[in-house]
Amino acid sequence: MKNKDIAIFQEVSISKIISAKKKQTAFLQTEIIEASIEEQLVVPTIQQKIQKIKKLFTDYVCADIPNAFWYRKQHTVKLPHQKDFDERNIPTKARSIQMSLSKT
Repeated sequence: MKNKDIAIFQEVSISKIISAKKKQTAFLQTEIIEASIEEQLVVPTIQQKIQKIKKLFTDYVCADIPNAFWYRKQHTVKLPHQKDFDERNIPTKARSIQMSLSKT
């Protein structure tokens, strides 16, 4: 009976080790990919291509709306501060109506 339990425990622990190693391998593969991308970004020809694409984007895409990305929050309106301001003093054309509870 104990030999069966030991065999089952060994199989479970081996499968856990294998799954952990698979996760580690996947993590290391993504690190390798990220490192290779970082190395490629340092190359001057790649940087020139990125700058060229940036210039094309700025020239053609932003040509119709030149301030699409630069002057954000320009729509903000600042109102002057009044010391004795009270919302109750605002004239309105609406009349108050009484709302009764509905009995349904």
